[in-house]
Amino acid sequence: MDDQTGVDMARRKSTIGARARQAGEDGIGTAPPSPYLQRRLAFFDPLDDATMAQLEAQVDWLMQDIGIAFRDDPKALEVWRKAGARIDGDRVRMEAAQVRALCKTAPRQFTQIARNRSRDVVMGGKNQVFAPIYGAPFVRDLQ
Repeated sequence: MDDQTGVDMARRKSTIGARARQAGEDGIGTAPPSPYLQRRLAFFDPLDDATMAQLEAQVDWLMQDIGIAFRDDPKALEVWRKAGARIDGDRVRMEAAQVRALCKTAPRQFTQIARNRSRDVVMGGKNQVFAPIYGAPFVRDLQ
């Protein structure tokens, strides 16, 4: 057998294997979606009222006086600008009352859409989702 024949046979096997995996014939690549956990425990507040008030005061100071930098992201800056934030270069500052008002508009849960729709994940509510924090997978611009 010459080298070219060997390459052709390897290519043919590779294509046959790929078709079989796509069809689910050999069981490879057909694992069911990983289930995410649903919370069945009662919710509790780990912080007392005084500690929570102190934490909120720090967040208010951070948002109003220090701000958050959105480097190399003009689209994010425009979204903040439209929401009423003060923009200075790449730094976003906003009054605490405005931030709280925006937080109230966030949905209690949403669906994180996967490339394979059978692997979509519902975030929030009673769902517990564990994921690596190196970046948000499958995030897409819906506008």
